[in-house]
Amino acid sequence: MESFRFITPACVKVSLVPVGEISRGDFEHYADIIQSITDIRLLDITPIHECRYFSPQEFPQGRLFFTHTTDFPDNEKAFLDDFEPFRKTFIVIGIGLHSQPAEAQLTALETLKAQFPTAITHNIIYQQSASIEDDHPGIFHISRESERIATTIESVLCEVMRNFIIALDAFAKSYEDITLLSPVSPMDGSVLTRRINRAQKRLSSGLLKALFSNGQSISSLAKDLKLKFLQRQTGRRAKVIANLFLLAGRSQDALQYFTDAAINCKKAEDYLWLASALEGIMVSVTILLCLGLPHQIQNPMFSTVLHLPKFKNLNLLKTASKVSAESNSSRVSILVATPRNSTSSSLGFGAQQFNANVDVSQIQVIELLLLLALRSSHCYKVSTSEVEECVPDIVYIESLLRNVKLMTTIYLSKRNVVTDVMGSLVGVSMATNHAWTADFHLLLSNILAEIDQIFALQLNAFEIAEQCRIYCTLASVYGDLGLHRKRGLVLRLLLESLSSKSSLSGYFSFHNGQSPLVSIKVVIELLFCTYNIDRQPESLKSLAVKHYSDWIVLQLQLIKVCLRVAEALQDHKVLVKLCTLTLSRFTHCLPVDDQMKLKEKLLWLSRSSKDIMNLEVPHPDPFMVRDAKFIVLLRASNLIPLHKIDDAVASQQTNAVIFDPFTKPEKGKNMDRIICQNEVYQMKVVLQNPFFYNLVIRSIKVVAENDFKLETIDPVNVVHAVPLQQTRDLSTFDWTTSVRAKKQAHDSQNSIVSERVTISPHSVTEVIVEFKALATGEFQVAGFEIALAHTSPQVFYIVDLEQLSDFEKLNYLPTHEIQGNHTLDSLFLNLLANKENDRIERKLVSLTAIPPQPSMILIGGPKSDYWTMLLEGEIKKSSLTLKNCSDDVVDHLSISIWDSTIEALSSKLNQNTFTNSADIYELEWLMLQKKPLIVTNKSEIASKYKVIKPGGEVKIDFNMLGKRDMTELKLVLEYGKVSANEESEGFLKRLSIPFNFSIHRSLEIIANDIIPIIPTTWRDISNSDSDAICPAAQRSLNALLLFIEGIKRSTSETLSDYCLLVLDIKNLWKECLTAKLFSTLGSSVFEIDTRIAPDNLARVFLPVRKIKGTSQDLFKNIPSLRNKQFIKNYSLAEEEDKQIRKLFWVREALLSNLKGEWSGTGNVNGRTGRIDLRRISLSKSMASSLVYDEILIYHSIFLDSAKISEASVENGKVNLKKETFYTLRTRVINHRNHPIRGMLRHVPLPLNATSKQDLATDQRILYNGALQIQLGEHAANASRAYESELGFMILDRGQYEWGCILDVSKEQDELIVGCQPIYISVS
Repeated sequence: MESFRFITPACVKVSLVPVGEISRGDFEHYADIIQSITDIRLLDITPIHECRYFSPQEFPQGRLFFTHTTDFPDNEKAFLDDFEPFRKTFIVIGIGLHSQPAEAQLTALETLKAQFPTAITHNIIYQQSASIEDDHPGIFHISRESERIATTIESVLCEVMRNFIIALDAFAKSYEDITLLSPVSPMDGSVLTRRINRAQKRLSSGLLKALFSNGQSISSLAKDLKLKFLQRQTGRRAKVIANLFLLAGRSQDALQYFTDAAINCKKAEDYLWLASALEGIMVSVTILLCLGLPHQIQNPMFSTVLHLPKFKNLNLLKTASKVSAESNSSRVSILVATPRNSTSSSLGFGAQQFNANVDVSQIQVIELLLLLALRSSHCYKVSTSEVEECVPDIVYIESLLRNVKLMTTIYLSKRNVVTDVMGSLVGVSMATNHAWTADFHLLLSNILAEIDQIFALQLNAFEIAEQCRIYCTLASVYGDLGLHRKRGLVLRLLLESLSSKSSLSGYFSFHNGQSPLVSIKVVIELLFCTYNIDRQPESLKSLAVKHYSDWIVLQLQLIKVCLRVAEALQDHKVLVKLCTLTLSRFTHCLPVDDQMKLKEKLLWLSRSSKDIMNLEVPHPDPFMVRDAKFIVLLRASNLIPLHKIDDAVASQQTNAVIFDPFTKPEKGKNMDRIICQNEVYQMKVVLQNPFFYNLVIRSIKVVAENDFKLETIDPVNVVHAVPLQQTRDLSTFDWTTSVRAKKQAHDSQNSIVSERVTISPHSVTEVIVEFKALATGEFQVAGFEIALAHTSPQVFYIVDLEQLSDFEKLNYLPTHEIQGNHTLDSLFLNLLANKENDRIERKLVSLTAIPPQPSMILIGGPKSDYWTMLLEGEIKKSSLTLKNCSDDVVDHLSISIWDSTIEALSSKLNQNTFTNSADIYELEWLMLQKKPLIVTNKSEIASKYKVIKPGGEVKIDFNMLGKRDMTELKLVLEYGKVSANEESEGFLKRLSIPFNFSIHRSLEIIANDIIPIIPTTWRDISNSDSDAICPAAQRSLNALLLFIEGIKRSTSETLSDYCLLVLDIKNLWKECLTAKLFSTLGSSVFEIDTRIAPDNLARVFLPVRKIKGTSQDLFKNIPSLRNKQFIKNYSLAEEEDKQIRKLFWVREALLSNLKGEWSGTGNVNGRTGRIDLRRISLSKSMASSLVYDEILIYHSIFLDSAKISEASVENGKVNLKKETFYTLRTRVINHRNHPIRGMLRHVPLPLNATSKQDLATDQRILYNGALQIQLGEHAANASRAYESELGFMILDRGQYEWGCILDVSKEQDELIVGCQPIYISVS
């Protein structure tokens, strides 16, 4: 778009072409270096003494501007070269590599001249040349060493410009004696037709008569016509010479010649050339101002040029106060009007009306430029009324666009700094350091009025490239002004213009057979930049937000046009890139048919086109991998750390006296992320397919950061597929679907062919990828290299979070410099290199690879898929065999157990809903002490298998216990090579062997009771009706009777040392079971068995020994099997808490002496198990019966004086005779830890007494001794018995009750203990 720059009339066109054998890359490199230099000072050019017009030394302050192009000259606009010489390509520079022989160099130069005959100077620059001497003025050499010097190319260009000035001087002489005509395009037949028709109308309408109607003679008329012709030719010739002066860098001379040309053209009413001269004056003044040189117009007659006739009905000037509210009352406003008749806006410099000549010297420079722009635009408009002198449309449009650029630059200069405006227009900084300011203010409506003149022309008559340049320039101007809706309108007009072309093939065959791809690609890239298609939403979050806008319809229409253009040109590379661009950035708005067509087009091109054989075609979706997770497999690859702690440190930690709550244990490694080298692992990868066609994956490779060595194992397994409509929010979608991937067996001798994975249209698919680490160390899985069908392998990073903000209104961003296929190339680069930048938050899967570890496998034992049926409490023997299948020895093997009830028990413990520690202990016992599996040959394993050599085997024998509610059991083996890890941290492998169970209920204790054994109790049991007792209970009673008889015969024990445990046992199994119960009674064991039918109940009696309170502390705290501190429940009273502790310890003492077993009969013969005795519960009264009293008092009555024959008890009474002497022996047993002192008192009372006097016994009973006995300090020592005897005789018949009371001394704990009385019947 160089023709629309404000200083384009001052720029020399330079064409850069390759010469000789030079690669495209080298040519573009050196062309870029030359194009970076856009101006040369005349002072730096070697003086030219033979120049007639353009000697640089006459104006050393001048500057020569030029524009470079690599396109061929546009011969279709050659008819404008005489009217505007700056359109002509004056200089051709050939770029070659290495020097050639002199003859070859001259031949190349002649070839260049023949190829570009319209240029006036031809030059060749040889880069990397060995020769440094320039034998020919048009041939230059630059050595490799000189290339490094920044000023070398400037020096060469100075010589090129010297050649240009010399040739331009000769070129200018050709205009001395020629008649200059207004430009008429030879291709524009309509203009020629209009000229002929206009001439015929003049002759037929009697135009000559009209000329003589005012009385003017023929001779005077001829003189006037001749004078006008001379003035016209003089003005035109001066204008052309002024253009050449401007191109030669002599702006001062150009200003003088342009002024003279304008004056003469004004006199001759030659408005077309006048308008061009006014444009030249604008450019000359601007350049002189930038160079810091005088820029005033010296000719006083120039003021007449700016005079506007009244008959034109164009009121240019009005006061600022009448125009717009945008004008500031303290500033002078400049209002620019359009020359269109429908526009009434005006240009004002105050209240003065411009019906007279303008004093140019009194006008500020910005006002002068705007006035000249307005005047030139008006003159062009006036010239359209003359068919012979009509301005060409392209000239008029380019002039208007340059004027619009000028006005836009002034409008956007908010600080009113003239130096900034001039620098922006020329493109160079001003020579002065002084910030020159002026008071000017341009209205936006004036700029829009100027633009409206362009739309009045038939723009669709221009070539497509010209239309693109015009429309895009207008869109750029609207964008600079912030008028985005108007900018969109212009772009839509351009799009409609392109779409209206029925065939573009004719346009794509121009440039003398030269490939038009370069220029067309530039046009396409220009449109991409204008339509914001060049933005990279796949890379930048800020651009991704703006990608979703209302422009998508226009963008898609443009892309469709570009696709048709690429197909017409048969440029398959561009076609592939356009298809990929459309699928990548516009999938969300493409229907199914369009997506399928684009996919088929890509498929056809990949198979049939040779142009894209070496083109790496990426997948359009850069975010294909939506998630990836490392699968922790339940196999022999589970690792655990081997912590080695120094003994002293361990002792110090375990024996710490003071608890430090701020001491935190070191955070261990995440063992789920540690893998072994050369072992196969799996990752679950979530892949998306946003398209409406299948995606076929040829291969997937795991990619790690920093090129960590990984090997991916084929094949890839598809796990799960979900329609994309059901995964609207990928961040909340559940990807943790349980997957049991089956390990594929790999044979090293037979290669496995990977099956292709197909992802269904518009869906998300999970696949399993297997890999192994080939090195050791920490690494991070960053993504996957995926090769799809007909696309190149491409790295896709794992998307953790896609950065896409809410939709917002599209804002304008300035377009960058057009460089070939920047949009398409950057898209391919972003997709292939996956340059996502801040577009996504990447997910990295961190893993650690450790050296190879030994591996053991299960070769014999129960299969994990089988289920085992056990009865509750049943014990079943089994075994398994392990084999070391690695090359390393195993010198460490530990065994642990896990069952499915642990989680439920642990959950209950963590709820903290228990009120006492006894309930907590019971749950802890079930979780930690009741092990469902016990290894029976531990000692053999510890001694025989200390080291398991490679290929060695080890057998493990164990018993399995049926545990209630257990469905799964795991035997966890931890093994490894500990000796190799003495210095560094080692690891153990974990092998979990699962067992599945179905547990059924067997024998259960549903009720229990404790009965103290006293003489009356024993009498009731022995005298009970045997027919009313069930057979099982009767058998239990018979065994109990035998036991009691033995106790009675014992001299060291008494029945008071025992209690009776009553158990109700129910058979919940469908077949008969036999229960065996054992009670340990000191050195002997009481055993009883009973057979229980299905769904029947059996009552069993077991004697149990009482517990001595002195033998253990029944009130100590209840321990925690998890070594946790129990938080005291303060809602319990102290006595209640003590009672709970007492019940707990009494129960534990009871259970320690009990054992229960069962065995099967019939079909279940051979099954054996344990009865769960922990179902026994104790009440307060039961616990009291089981514990010895602190002080016990027993009575015995002997019949003889020898105290051998003891009186018998019948029906709870002792039968005695009246007036017979007996001896009462009282025994006091002290179970306390200290001696007791007190008074022992006998209290005999008659039964059935009716009054108080009847209670007296002094007349009924004679005593041989005292009824009150003092217990001395050593009478009842700790854990000792005290005996006393009292002789008595009963004198009267009747029923008596003999009781005894021990009144403990008040110096100790005050306590009164009573014993069970003896009932006496005297006959």
